[in-house]
Amino acid sequence: MPIELSVNLKGVKQLRGVLTGLSKKMPEIEHFALINAGEKAKDAITGQIIGVFDRPTSKIIKAVRISDSLGGKVGRRTIGKPLKIWLKDVYTDKSGENMLERVLSPHIFGGRRAAKPSELRLRRAGILRSGEFLVPSRSAPLNRYGNITGGEMTRILSDLKSFTEAGFNANRNLQKAGKDRYFVASPRGTRGIYKAVGAGGRGISLVFLIVKGAPTYRKSLRFFETGASVFTNNIYREFDRVFNRYVSKLN
Repeated sequence: MPIELSVNLKGVKQLRGVLTGLSKKMPEIEHFALINAGEKAKDAITGQIIGVFDRPTSKIIKAVRISDSLGGKVGRRTIGKPLKIWLKDVYTDKSGENMLERVLSPHIFGGRRAAKPSELRLRRAGILRSGEFLVPSRSAPLNRYGNITGGEMTRILSDLKSFTEAGFNANRNLQKAGKDRYFVASPRGTRGIYKAVGAGGRGISLVFLIVKGAPTYRKSLRFFETGASVFTNNIYREFDRVFNRYVSKLN
């Protein structure tokens, strides 16, 4: 649900009648004022993302953009077309799901998060039951962004015998895998994905808790409120700036 950028600039019709030399330029002036105010709103939302999330990745930091109604770039060719502020289109698999919307929507709207690709793969393999999700433990091997690395997740999926594709079997040979191996167990009733550690793999370390029901997030990213407020506070100022720049060109 993007933020639709529109404004009713009072007095513009009168200006069009009086300033005949600029009358044909008014749609262009309004358009670039919208873009400028929209960029300020986008930057404000980005600043909030940085403040809300712990160590967000560069993709998350750069997730917001201003575009035309179809998601294209804005410029002279989009004069007179509706503009919007929303998330970039970033697709990571064949499901057609926008990764940025999947990650950020629960924080924008509140509510449950969608299943991650790794969780869907584990469900298809029968390792996760329907409605089960993964929650990283404190001992999970996370990267500097607080996420499990792609390589480590591949290793987990492979050890759990879930990473098999046509013409290629990525299952690791556990006899040659070394001491560290991943498996699903429920010691003391705590169901999760564990890692065998230590001499001979006698010790275990919890990597992911397996929980019933999707993790729920409260609304923490005030996307629409921030964007609308900053846009409204800047649109007239930006109109004046663009208008004055066009007037100076006539002198």
